[in-house]
Amino acid sequence: MNQSIKKINSRSIKALILIMAAMIIASLMAGSGAAQNLNTDAADKTETTENKNTGDDAPARTGEAAKDIPPMVVVGEPETTNSVSLDDIEKMQPSNLYELFGRSPSVNIGGGTVQSQKIYIRNMEDTTMNVTVDGAQQSGNLFHHQGRISIDPELLKRAEVSSGMSGAALNGPGALSGAVRFETKSAFDLLEPGQQWGARAKVNYYTNAEGLRFSGSAFGMISDTFGILAAGSHTDRDDYENGDGETIDNSGYDRVSGLVKISGQLGDHHYLDLGYEGIQDETVGFLRLNFGDFSRAGTLKNYEIGRDTASLNYSYQPDSDRIDFKSTLYYTEHEVVYEEVEAATESLIGSGVNAFGIDLRNTSRFSRFSVTYGTDLRIDEGYIVNRHLGGPGVQTGQDEETRVLGLYAQGELPVYRDRVTLSAGARFDHYDYEDHLGQSFDSTGLSPNIGIKVRPLDGLTLSAGYARAFRGVGMPEVMLIGPARGVGTDVAVINAQDIDPEEAENFELRADYQGRYIYANAAVFRQTIDDYIAPTTTASGFRDNIGDFENTGYEIMVGSRINGFHLAVGVADSNPELNGEPTDSVLGLATTTGRRWTAYVDYHHAPLDITTGWDIQHLEETESLQDRSFGADGTFTKASYTVHNIFVRWEPGFADGLSLALNVNNLFDENYIDQYVNSYSFGYAFDSPGRELTFTLAYKF
Repeated sequence: MNQSIKKINSRSIKALILIMAAMIIASLMAGSGAAQNLNTDAADKTETTENKNTGDDAPARTGEAAKDIPPMVVVGEPETTNSVSLDDIEKMQPSNLYELFGRSPSVNIGGGTVQSQKIYIRNMEDTTMNVTVDGAQQSGNLFHHQGRISIDPELLKRAEVSSGMSGAALNGPGALSGAVRFETKSAFDLLEPGQQWGARAKVNYYTNAEGLRFSGSAFGMISDTFGILAAGSHTDRDDYENGDGETIDNSGYDRVSGLVKISGQLGDHHYLDLGYEGIQDETVGFLRLNFGDFSRAGTLKNYEIGRDTASLNYSYQPDSDRIDFKSTLYYTEHEVVYEEVEAATESLIGSGVNAFGIDLRNTSRFSRFSVTYGTDLRIDEGYIVNRHLGGPGVQTGQDEETRVLGLYAQGELPVYRDRVTLSAGARFDHYDYEDHLGQSFDSTGLSPNIGIKVRPLDGLTLSAGYARAFRGVGMPEVMLIGPARGVGTDVAVINAQDIDPEEAENFELRADYQGRYIYANAAVFRQTIDDYIAPTTTASGFRDNIGDFENTGYEIMVGSRINGFHLAVGVADSNPELNGEPTDSVLGLATTTGRRWTAYVDYHHAPLDITTGWDIQHLEETESLQDRSFGADGTFTKASYTVHNIFVRWEPGFADGLSLALNVNNLFDENYIDQYVNSYSFGYAFDSPGRELTFTLAYKF
């Protein structure tokens, strides 16, 4: 068997071992009574549990020695414009990225199938952002016909989005439009007050696609100050049906995921967080996974898509205003391989990227000024897999490498009491890129930012920000660096020798209000990218600068929290254009959609411990350009649609640790195509799933 197949299959074995270990530990603890509770009074338990359920940075701790352990903070804490908390995840039970971010008007997910989902922020694709998991950058792009980010929401504690304005120097290198940060759970997020060991088992049943998901976790204190978590899950789903009851071929998949994390206090003022997180998907599809009915698709293929991420977060926080040191060391491997379903001979095709990185930073606080400064290094290695050409798996001579070394500083200064605050920062990055033809590209640039916040009234903050982001010349999507698609005549993407680096500018005006019962925020923005790099057929080469990009828009959200009710209404709209035209068919950049409205209401009935919710998403009709790759021309219409989702979650008082949930997605069985699917402009996009009921049974020991 090919080495790459063995490597991906090893991911499945590792994740299955995690699931088995979690289940075994859970059963042992349940049988022996090892899941013990220390003596804590009811008042302490109530207070800590409330804190834990907010999704804040201070999860419940256990044991006297552990109470003073601060949470391990992922490197980089700039302000965010959107977030999904642990409480949100527990309520909504999302199974994919689309369901995770479904309530945000400006964060959207498109792709069709789960393996093709892409994150869009203000209609800009995640390839223009820095995405991290526990501080580990998920760099590289395997293939534009599939998603770049694979994540299991079951393993997450929080997901945060930064727009790229305030604190932009901390977003990492090449963050043209901002950053997305995922933080996984730790033992301290799951232990109840005073609990030393615990476990959780959960099963989900999906009516659409006849799917099942089994997950388990075991967690506990391995010393007075250290906790350990082992978690894993397995999902098996068939092809789903659209709103008209038609089966959508090649939409089913099998997923295995796992997480192991050790975290806690390592001596006085030293804190450590060591984790491994992995995920593997198996599915069937055509060469273009985001295409449904496609006459040029060729034969069906068996896909295996895997990612492994290991990260080490360390911090040193002594009793000093000058020292607050944090560091992250990480390694990520992401690979996709496929072979013909009915191949006469072994023909393994694919691509992969490995990323190694380190980030070292310190925060110093003075009487009226604070500054975070540091350095980071990332090394990306891309490779192709091609057994079709008789190679050994990883095709020799088709590797590429990008090295990025950066220095940065971000500071904040109150200039008038707590009413006016200035912020400023900058990054200096050097890119060193060598392509598969031996061409070398060096790029060096500065990314400054400046912002001001004014608080004219209590609860009201007005802010303005400007950020410039530099991204040097680096690897294209990895599938294009060599003959990886299965035929020996495939031509690799050739870089023009005079490619210029990309430079982005972001302007934003914001207003945020937080009252006793009502909150609101609004923003207008303008984003530009000069000299965007993408594949082209010009005489200068197959990959070059193809033009200038501009995106303007706004977002508004108004909400209220009264007793157990939480209501919110939002709207967002943006107009991305490259060289004055909509950008649906431009690789890795943005998509054109109609104005998006969101609304939701949640209610928690404390006496019965029942939480219910209803959310609505509506996209208006819009016009876009036909993709011209296959000779099409002119405009076409993206139809409007409205989708309703409801949920109810109950923790019955007669069975401590038991929770039951029912989610109904697409309540009224709307038949529609998601406007964010980037194959929409080709005319081969997948229909979205019709009505789906998800039943969840979970028990925490």
